[in-house]
Amino acid sequence: MSEGHSEAIEEIARRHAEVRERLVAMDALLHEMRSGAAVQEACDDSERAPYAAALGELVEFFTKDVCELMRLEEEALFPPVGRDLSEIGGPVAALEIEHEELRRRIREFVQAVEA
Repeated sequence: MSEGHSEAIEEIARRHAEVRERLVAMDALLHEMRSGAAVQEACDDSERAPYAAALGELVEFFTKDVCELMRLEEEALFPPVGRDLSEIGGPVAALEIEHEELRRRIREFVQAVEA
């Protein structure tokens, strides 16, 4: 394994850890939003602003950080894994399908937030 490849894998691992941390925080926020949904319906727009800002941050997180991580994986990780496992062929194809599904869900999330 080349030094550049090792560095790319380390970067991918670091970014995965960051994404996991953000997802935990996002889950807590979404739980808070769901539990306060009935109360929020009675609130004016100024009281909804923190949620709108948080949703905006999530849109940025998904469209920038998560999509950049997927791009890095596709460029630095998938080709060598595909070469090394070419006889079975399935792992990289499955990961590519997962990435496309995640991109679709990110687009849906962005559309829902912007609606």
